[in-house]
Amino acid sequence: MSRQCHRLDSKKFKLMVRHFLDNENLEKIVFKAFSKSSPNSQIKVQKTNREKTTISKVSGNSFQVESPHIAGNDWDKKNVKSIIIDGEIETVGEIHHFLKKASDEKCPHLIIARKISKDIQSTILLNNDRGTLDCQFIEIGYTQQTAHTIKDLEIIFDCDVVSQAKGDVISKSIKNSEFIIKHIILRDRNFIVSVEKSEKVNNHIHELIFQKNNFDVNLIHDSENIVINLLDARIKSLSSDLCIIEVGNDINLIDNRAFEKMDKLLRIFIDASNFGIVKMKNNKKIKLLDFLIKNSDNKFLTQRQIFDACITASKTCKILINSGTALTNIIE
Repeated sequence: MSRQCHRLDSKKFKLMVRHFLDNENLEKIVFKAFSKSSPNSQIKVQKTNREKTTISKVSGNSFQVESPHIAGNDWDKKNVKSIIIDGEIETVGEIHHFLKKASDEKCPHLIIARKISKDIQSTILLNNDRGTLDCQFIEIGYTQQTAHTIKDLEIIFDCDVVSQAKGDVISKSIKNSEFIIKHIILRDRNFIVSVEKSEKVNNHIHELIFQKNNFDVNLIHDSENIVINLLDARIKSLSSDLCIIEVGNDINLIDNRAFEKMDKLLRIFIDASNFGIVKMKNNKKIKLLDFLIKNSDNKFLTQRQIFDACITASKTCKILINSGTALTNIIE
């Protein structure tokens, strides 16, 4: 795989932009957005009814938590009434008051918890489809990567967290634990919240940096830098900002697919920068990916797309393979 997968450098990125957008004006907008961004920035494309396209940078924080039920349809809301539960919500009855309030007030509501039962998820999604709710949920999980996410969110929002470990009863405690998120963009692989940096957040970031700089690998065995990488990820989430491209009528007149093109490019850029790219032109032996290539206008596929395709194929054929073996055999 390493022979076929290439790191996304500036030259390849420019080629990717040119291929996806196929429009000099759109290219200028994307490059301008990148020039305004820092390494920790997230870039978001939004549709608007404005005459002119604008690019703005706002303070925000991005957290890598998967929400597969979003499935590419971003939930972009402002002034969202929210609750955070450090524990598991098992029954609808535990959050009945919150859902009833959301239905009555007809405004966006959000539930963040370690785990939410499938029954509750189905109830929320069904009522969203019916139009009786505008409510979403985020499952933080119990993974090593998200072990401290609840704590970080508590500091960012300066809110009260309902904690089952402290003996809080969800149905009673959520009534006094509601807070407002000024702006949130929930995606299938992450969520971005817009908040103003406070002294409390800055102190928290400095504390994490201190922990990282003073971490003793000899005292705690960490040959793979797991702890350091986790601290880096937390610092990045707390330090990130958001660059927003608001697509106006001026660009839509030039290309009526401007929003779709830029949005698709930026989504693929994340995978390409993290996992590298595979140029498909000379890889005619990768028969497994024929369907994927035919149904895509991409000259480049990211390593993640290939990995996902291999896993799908292995499950379909009921063959137990690991990604390294699959990719090596297919490419050779």
